[in-house]
Amino acid sequence: ELEAELAEDATVRIDCALGSPVAPSGWVLVAAISAGYTALLFKCIAEVAAGASTASSPPWLHWETYALVGVALSNAPLELHCLNLALRVGDAVTVVPMYL
Repeated sequence: ELEAELAEDATVRIDCALGSPVAPSGWVLVAAISAGYTALLFKCIAEVAAGASTASSPPWLHWETYALVGVALSNAPLELHCLNLALRVGDAVTVVPMYL
């Protein structure tokens, strides 16, 4: 019984920490913006890879290429994490249409 009360108390604290009823739409907004940047960054990586053979200096020798790849690879999990937080706080019936 004590464990059930502690689990319920922890759930209430998590819900309060995540914010007000506006929080699901906020997380969805961040996830949608992140999805746009993820697509843009991977398109940039494709352009860099496609133009690598004709470039005067190979892009693989520049740190900016690796920064671009690193940001793209970290942005994709951020998108999923924010969407999961929105689904955790909000109702899927409202969260999914806002995301799409």
